Amino acid sequence: MKVSELQNIFTGLSQLAEKEFPVKTSLKIQRNYQKVQDALKPSEEVNKKLVEQYKESDDGQGGVTLKAETAPDFHRKRAELMDEDVEVELESISIEEIEQVAEGTIKTQTLILLNEIIKEDK
Repeated sequence: MKVSELQNIFTGLSQLAEKEFPVKTSLKIQRNYQKVQDALKPSEEVNKKLVEQYKESDDGQGGVTLKAETAPDFHRKRAELMDEDVEVELESISIEEIEQVAEGTIKTQTLILLNEIIKEDK
């Protein structure tokens, strides 16, 4: 799985974690969340080093300005990082499990982010 796909899954799992699910489904979401978080740590460290190397300034709130002359280099290296393969074994979550959410709805964007681990019921 690509780093970029894992980041999407992490975001989607974070959104699901805000909902109330039955214990079995909650546990599955938590296990996946932890596995993805652990798998992303090395790429996050590399990304931080890239930002430090190529930034001109930062606003103190997480926003940075890149050096204009080296920005294309930064974007190329970051794209390479996002395209790296990461080995992680994730549990599938069925549509049926997601439908059990207490509020009864999940945003379409969340489902798009989780596309790699959602299995459709037959």
